[in-house]
Amino acid sequence: LATLQSAQATFRAAQAGADVARKSLEDSVLKAPFSGVVSARLAQPGERMAIDARVLELVNLATLELEATLSAADSVGVRVGQTARLQIEGLPQALAARVQRINPSAQVGSRSVLVYLHVPGEPGLRQGLFAQGVIGTDVREVLAVPLSSVRTDRSQPYVQVVDNAQVAH
Repeated sequence: LATLQSAQATFRAAQAGADVARKSLEDSVLKAPFSGVVSARLAQPGERMAIDARVLELVNLATLELEATLSAADSVGVRVGQTARLQIEGLPQALAARVQRINPSAQVGSRSVLVYLHVPGEPGLRQGLFAQGVIGTDVREVLAVPLSSVRTDRSQPYVQVVDNAQVAH
């Protein structure tokens, strides 16, 4: 009976050792939460790492997020969902973007507000590129005329229109 109990205890200890080894093996495999491209490798194979150490930088080029810094005055009219036109360095065409979120507080010191824009992936886009853009904060309908129809033979420029069968300036 003692031999049986001793053998069972040895068996349970071996199973616990196997469980610890299995868990260690599982912990040694990194699995990304999304598919992407490795932009930086911060550790070498076999290197011992701290639990909270960064190992890789992974970039998802299918969809990017742009962090834009706006002045406090410019940020007042910005809302989530508004569209923007971005000119990214190196790309010939402007890209459409959408305001995804707005930081609820201003940066200490500069009083600027961070706005995050969703940018769909395009060939040639990379993390870290610079961009300039315009966010559409207001839409208005106005009458537009070609510049050639604006007359300048008086003190103020004017346009002639027909109103009730009469010419008006």
